[in-house]
Amino acid sequence: GFALGVAFVLKLLDQNGKFDSLRWFQSVQQYYAAEEESVQARLSQRGKKKDDETQHLHLTVKRLKNYQQEFELLEFAFSSARIFFRDTD
Repeated sequence: GFALGVAFVLKLLDQNGKFDSLRWFQSVQQYYAAEEESVQARLSQRGKKKDDETQHLHLTVKRLKNYQQEFELLEFAFSSARIFFRDTD
């Protein structure tokens, strides 16, 4: 419902163009990719150590991948919801 609501409000206020210019979904994707790359680099520096820090880094990578997937699904839902409110000129 959130994606549908946001799509409706953007259409109602005629803000679709301005929202698109933010490139919000792309910046979120870039942020999480950079974070994952940073954590992966720290993991590779630690080598094959099996301590709490390494386990924490593995869990962080998993969490970041989950966030990326959630935002990807939100983007798909939002794009689908915008179809309902587009102009039929």
